[in-house]
This record gives sequence, structure tokens and C-alpha cells, in this order.
Amino acid sequence: MILALLAMLFLAHPSADRGEPLILEGADHFTVTGRGATVDLVGNVRFHRGDVRLRADRALWDRAQDVVTFSGNFKVESPSGTIHSDMGRYERTTGSAWAMGAARLVDSSGKVTLTAAQVRYSRPERLVEAVGDPVFRQQDAKDTLEVRALRLLWQERERVAQAFDNVRLRKGGMTATASKARLEEQSRRLFLSGSPTALMGERRLRGGEMLLLVDLKTRKIREISVYRKAEGEFQGDPDAKGQVQNGRLYGDTLHALVKDDALEDVLVWKGARSLSWNGADTGRRNELEGDSLHFAFEAGKGKGLRQVRAYHHTTGRFRGESDSAGVFQCGTLSGDTLVAELENGAMKTISVWPKAKGSSWKTSDTARRDELEGDSVAFTFDGRKIASARARGTTKEAAKSIYHHVENGRLKGRNEARGELIRMAFKDGKIRRVRVDGASRGVYYGEPKPGAAKDTTQLGKALPPPAPSRK
Repeated sequence: MILALLAMLFLAHPSADRGEPLILEGADHFTVTGRGATVDLVGNVRFHRGDVRLRADRALWDRAQDVVTFSGNFKVESPSGTIHSDMGRYERTTGSAWAMGAARLVDSSGKVTLTAAQVRYSRPERLVEAVGDPVFRQQDAKDTLEVRALRLLWQERERVAQAFDNVRLRKGGMTATASKARLEEQSRRLFLSGSPTALMGERRLRGGEMLLLVDLKTRKIREISVYRKAEGEFQGDPDAKGQVQNGRLYGDTLHALVKDDALEDVLVWKGARSLSWNGADTGRRNELEGDSLHFAFEAGKGKGLRQVRAYHHTTGRFRGESDSAGVFQCGTLSGDTLVAELENGAMKTISVWPKAKGSSWKTSDTARRDELEGDSVAFTFDGRKIASARARGTTKEAAKSIYHHVENGRLKGRNEARGELIRMAFKDGKIRRVRVDGASRGVYYGEPKPGAAKDTTQLGKALPPPAPSRK
């Protein structure tokens, strides 16, 4: 990406390899001293070496050392581009050159520029260096690549470009910062170190180190890997209520696929953990943990999640919206694998397997918990409320459920059920119907009555909660 720093090699054009002499074309005035060892040229100074032309207001030519020092409107022209600066220096014997004081390099297309306080080319080292707040830019039809740092370096032999200290990189909709950047042309890898961050739209990545795979032809970033305490922050588009879905990821390692300068897929592993919440309500957060987490985003910048996957030792914690009394509905899910499908930032389905277990409760009564357990457990949602639940058992172990029937805030009974398949239907977030298939068995505990024994009824099929009475 910083390969166009080669533009600085205008000062050592290939004609230098042919041993062509440095020729003085002329000047308004000149003074020769030391028996011709030194020539002081003033006004419209002109030199050339092959097809490279050098201009300045004044020049001091040390012919013994074969060094020319230029001052005032220094300019170099070559078929590759031009250099402008206040001062310049050229060493013919080594092929090294400097442009000093507001140096500006422009390639022949006019689309690649480099500005710096000083640009130096060392031919013996095959090294180009820009210091003094250098800024590199490359424009194309769609966007601009810009690199800023305190020092830029191009190592010609190794085909490696580096940027040091306060590095800032901008490409289209992506910006990145780091203490150091290193681009290896042959491997197409860009390394960022020193607490790097990358921002793409409303999605931010950070960590101890960062690796970007670059398509050098299109200048596009295809993949990003973050190492050592990787973090990701995401923000979706506002929903119908104007609330924005926010998310945060943690893990030892993070890998992301990039398309059109926007994150498309993100994978986190080694102690992976995610948090999500709506708007500014950070207290009502959903959490997900697992050995690895995979997030797939909707196409386009700023779009929300479309799918979440968690693998191995998965645990999810969820918290819904509060009711008029300020009571929250909470829940947990655990299993080996979890897959959640979303649409426009809203949850549509969640599936967990194997050895899946889910529980839910209200913050007003954390001891009374509804539970659903099986080889696999699945949920569907209507908006922000649960619409249905399903638990499937195995031939060796049945699915299990425990749910409490509550009317007008009063406990009416508890139902415990087992079977090959348990299905629940909800309305307004409350259970309205339960069906148990295959070797079904249920125990219903009725409403406790003062001074009376507990009413326990064992049935071949679990009882649904009684229908509301009509007056």
C-alpha cells in the first residue's frame, strides 16, 4: 500500500545505472574557485543526467566530491514524475539524493503524492526515507489511500515498506492507527503493532497486533486478523423505535473478512465472549461465551448482524425489556453449539445442541425458574418477545420442561413434563399451550392452599395451563 513510495526514486532514475555524467546546462551567473574544484551557480540553475532534469535558484557544485547542493525552488523532473522542495542535494558517486524543506513528490499520473520535511534516497542501502510529518496519498476513481506517520521507509531490496510512530492509515471507509506499520509486498501482508485499531463504518477492531491481507492491484483489504487481547465494537442501523443495536467482542484472537471496506464475517476464539445491547441501555445486556464465536453481518456499511454462531462450552445470558413495574425477564442458554438468526437487528430464531438447557426467570422472583432441557432446544421470536420453544430428547434421555403458570402476578401452579418432543406456544411472552409427544409424562403441582396438602396430579400427558376465566 505504501509501494508508491517508489516515486521517491525519481532522484535515482535508471539512467544512473548507465554511468551517464551529470551535465551543467547553464545558469545566469557562476563563480569558479579552487582551480575549478567548486562552482557557485546563481539564477536559473539547470543540470541534467540522462532524462532526469534538475532545477534551482542556486547551486554549489563540489566537483572534487561530485556533490551538488541546491537551494531555492529545487525541482527534479523525470519520466516518472517530479519533486519540488526548498533545497536539495545530489551525490553522483553514491547515487544518493535528498529533497529538504517542504518536499513534494508527484508521479507522472498525478495520482500519487508524498509530502514531507525531508526525503532521502540512499542508493548503497537501496533505502528511501521520509521524515518530518510525511503524508503519502494515492487516488483512484473510487477513493484515496492516505498514510501519515512521523517516518516512512521503503526497503527496495526486501520490497518492504514501513511507517513509524503515530501511524494513521485511511483507505475508503476504513481508518487504522498504530505505532508501527509494515507492508511486505511479496506476501501481501500488512502488519500493525503497538495497540492498533481499525475502524470501518460503525465497526471497530483493536488488539496487541493486527495483520491485514491486501490485494495490491485493487488496494483492497480482504482479511484482518487481531492478536493478543482482541476486541471488536459494532453498531447497527436504528430500528423502528430509533434504537441502535450495539455489540462488543473479546477473545485472544479475532479474524474478519472484509468486503468493500466493511466487515462481512468475524470469528473470535480462545476465551471468546460477546456483549450486545440496544441504544444507551448498557444495563440490559445480552452475553454469549464459548471457545469460539462467529458473527456474520448484513451487506453494506453500518448494517447489523444476520447470524451468530457459538461453538464448544457455549453459554448465553439474555435480559429482556422491563414491564410497567420495572421487572425484567432474564434467561440463560447452554450447550455445545448455538446458532442465532437475526433480521434487521431483531432476533428471529435460536437453536442450541447437543445437551442443551435453557432457563428463564423474572428479576422480581429469581428463585422461580422455568426450564427447558434436551438434546436440542430451539426458540422463535416475534419482535422482542418469544413466540415458541421446542426441546427434543434422545432415545436414551427424554426432553424435560418446568414452567410456572402465573395469572395477574399470582402463581397458579407448576408443570413438569418429559417426552421425546416438547413444544410450547407463547403469546405476549407468556406460555399459552404446551404439547408433549412420545413417551410423554407430566406432573402438575396445583396452587398451594393454606392448611391443605399439596395437590399433585400425575398424568400421561402434561397439563397445559388453565384457560383464563370469562366473566
